[in-house]
Amino acid sequence: MYPPSIQIAIADDHQLIRSTITSYLNSVEGFNVSINVANGKELIDKIFKAQSLPDICIIDISMPVMNGYDTMVYLKKTWPSMKGLALSVTGTYFSILEMFRSGANGYLKKSASPDELEKAIKKIYEADFYFSDVVLTKIPGINSKNFTKIKENVFTDQEMKFLCLCCSEFTYAEIADKMNLSRRT
Repeated sequence: MYPPSIQIAIADDHQLIRSTITSYLNSVEGFNVSINVANGKELIDKIFKAQSLPDICIIDISMPVMNGYDTMVYLKKTWPSMKGLALSVTGTYFSILEMFRSGANGYLKKSASPDELEKAIKKIYEADFYFSDVVLTKIPGINSKNFTKIKENVFTDQEMKFLCLCCSEFTYAEIADKMNLSRRT
């Protein structure tokens, strides 16, 4: 069922969180953290240079240089069989749904227990998905049968860009400027 060790990559801009997760996971039999980086761009660069691909990437959403959404999309396009686990302080409907639509196989809040992290990795490795309590609460009725339907995007690229910018600290005027739209629009 399991290989000699499940190869794991971690991308999170907080050094303490990365170090803590790495130390914990490396202490679990059957797990090996082979890549530990601060953002999505570094993750992609390290994967290209790696001797073997990670089985699962644990990815924070809010990172500088390349955020978790963009990172997950790139990983899935480049290595479709690679699995991803989103790890974030937020547990909003939008962040969960967008990470799943970007290609994530699971979603955990950073407040999750180490045991739940371990369980999520094993479940994703075995069954391709993991639905934590926060996911089940925010997206009632999600299950393995409708998971692929949830990944379908019902928004245009322009609408998604707007929604992502709304989740930032930009004002509506700044968002309009970034999107080359009038402020009234």
